[in-house]
Amino acid sequence: MNILLTGATGTLGSNLLYKLLLRTDIKKLYLLIRDKKEVTAVQRLKRILSSKAAPKEISETIDKQLLKITVLDNQNFFNPSSYLQADEKVFCIHAAGFVNLSTNPTHKNEIFKENLDFTKQIFDCFEHYVLKFIYISTAYSIGDIGGVIPNSFHKKGSKPNFRNFYEESKYLAEQHLIKESEAKNIPLQILRPSVLGGNIFDNPQYFISKYMVYYLLAKFFYNNPFVNDTIRIAINKNTGLNIIPVDYAASIIEKVFTMDITELNIVHPNSTSLFNGIQRIAKTVNFNKLEIVPPTFDVIDTITTKLEKVYYNSIGVHLEPYLTSTPYEYDTRLLESILPMPLYDTVDYLEHTVAYAKQRAFRNKRW
Repeated sequence: MNILLTGATGTLGSNLLYKLLLRTDIKKLYLLIRDKKEVTAVQRLKRILSSKAAPKEISETIDKQLLKITVLDNQNFFNPSSYLQADEKVFCIHAAGFVNLSTNPTHKNEIFKENLDFTKQIFDCFEHYVLKFIYISTAYSIGDIGGVIPNSFHKKGSKPNFRNFYEESKYLAEQHLIKESEAKNIPLQILRPSVLGGNIFDNPQYFISKYMVYYLLAKFFYNNPFVNDTIRIAINKNTGLNIIPVDYAASIIEKVFTMDITELNIVHPNSTSLFNGIQRIAKTVNFNKLEIVPPTFDVIDTITTKLEKVYYNSIGVHLEPYLTSTPYEYDTRLLESILPMPLYDTVDYLEHTVAYAKQRAFRNKRW
């Protein structure tokens, strides 16, 4: 089989690339990779293949791996007749995405362009070549909703309560794909990973290429320039943040993209307690000026320190809706029948991933 993959240089996409390369039934991988400043697309790919995170079967046979790969820039990628045979069918795995939790209206167009418009463009461009279209969405595309969340949740007339434009753009992309795949009789699969954390199976353990979401809070505490200032953060004691190890998420995608599964949330059966988790984050980075207050307390209108001002003018605005969200859980029976979740304490895992990032000064992997 042949695979068309977007997002290969991303946090999840690079891990998925490793797992696809280890399969013996894949003849060709077509990768959309852009040049980046002074680094060419091929150089970026070689950095991924030679990384310490890459399995030895890949890092020690890079030339062999490159024979299976065709690297495409934006212009060539959207000209499939130049590299695909007229009757060639591929599995298209669209794993590229723009994770931006901003609620600022000025950012909406960019977020929608990257997550919604780009998805439409890819689907339309490859509709005659696609054996199956696999869309990597997010478990948070359903918005802020309580209770048990099923794998299929698109209902006519329903309107989710989105916390930001990222969630909304991914939800609308899903709806567009469902409609178009039915109209054009193209098999569709929607896979929704939750917040990505470091490796749980693979070495280096706790590795992740880019520090996002809860890592940003840890980095903020770690780099705090106002050492004597306290900060108050509102948290719903009953809610949590669903975090999934990146290698587990990649393993699930690699296993299910050929399976007859239409929608699947790739999530942990137990969300991480935010009340306990954020305190553990602060302790791990040696920050002892944290005060947790109830969601009903309006911190923004009563800011008292420079640290609070900086926080609530930056990442605090983006994270607050998640810290105070409605308690929820996911139905993971189907997911765990495919690959059981390893047993570990979720708060301990949170601490270990932050400690790993701290050792590396929260520097993202450059490739």
